[in-house]
Amino acid sequence: MVIATNPIFPREVIYERLRWAGVERMPFDLVTSYENSRYTKPNPLYFKAILDTIDAAPEHALMVGDEHWDMAAGSIGIKTFFVKSRASNLTEHTPPPTYRGKLSDIPDLLTGRGKNV
Repeated sequence: MVIATNPIFPREVIYERLRWAGVERMPFDLVTSYENSRYTKPNPLYFKAILDTIDAAPEHALMVGDEHWDMAAGSIGIKTFFVKSRASNLTEHTPPPTYRGKLSDIPDLLTGRGKNV
């Protein structure tokens, strides 16, 4: 599991945001920050670098997000899950999301029960 936030802040700031969300102690394989990232979203190289770091193939990954920058992961074969929010801003250039739904739909999707997501 990766926190693939746009790495425009230092690690300390990203972890403070994770503390706000109550997930700072989760066993992430990677949390992107400007200390460990060379690219930012929506650059496909950002997503490729993450896959290389965690040694995963695109077909074994799922990007969950609410912005066009997140859906850009689809351009390298990563499945995407779009969660609409007030910040959402998909454009005509955004790769279409593989799935759409609520965060609460993700467990069913991952276990194969979410066929209609």
